[in-house]
Amino acid sequence: MKPEPAAWDELETQHDRACARLAMIARLDTIIGSCKALMLSGRSGYKNFPSGQIVSDVYGASTGKHHPEWEAWECEECGYARLGKHEAAKCCVEDNDETD
Repeated sequence: MKPEPAAWDELETQHDRACARLAMIARLDTIIGSCKALMLSGRSGYKNFPSGQIVSDVYGASTGKHHPEWEAWECEECGYARLGKHEAAKCCVEDNDETD
C-alpha cells in the first residue's frame, strides 16, 4: 500500500500535529525562500519536541514535497493519519498480522 499525504490537523496527538505543522511550514519555506520555521523552532512552544531536527531535515531535503518522516501521511486502507510515511505504510499491515 502507498500512503498518501494528509493534512497536519488530521493527526491524533497534539505532539504529532505540532511536528507535522512545523514540517509543513519548513516545506513551504523551501518553496518561497523564507525562514519562518527556523524562527518558530526557537520559540518556547516548540521546545517539547525535536523542532531543530525537523526544520533541519526538511530544509535539507528541500524538495518542496511532503517530507516522508515529519509530515502527516494517510493509510490508504483505513484513512488514519500518521506522522511519517513509514508509520502510515505499516498501519494496517500490523492490524492484518494480528488477525492472522
